Amino acid sequence: SANEKLDIAGIGVGGRGASDLRALESENIVALCDVDWEKASRTFKKYPNAKTYQDFRRMLDKEAKNIDAGTIFLGLRGRSSVKEYTMGGITRKVLNQAENMAVCIVP
Repeated sequence: SANEKLDIAGIGVGGRGASDLRALESENIVALCDVDWEKASRTFKKYPNAKTYQDFRRMLDKEAKNIDAGTIFLGLRGRSSVKEYTMGGITRKVLNQAENMAVCIVP
């Protein structure tokens, strides 16, 4: 229904991605992912009900059916030449696994 909150996931929430989540705090933050566990720890603590992951693929495998929308933010480490870790690679994986998810990509 229009009155229900969205279930939100965040990929890359340790740095600037955390500010993207702040704009969505009126919704349910259900899953968070960042490869840098230490840098993301503050964000993980801020949303204690969200499940946390270091690998976005594992998060999607386990949570895709529970996610309505999400944000993706990658710092320089996330912009490697390895196809699956590029912005486009992650976006394709998200869209393929979470068919009903709306995604906000932050370059």
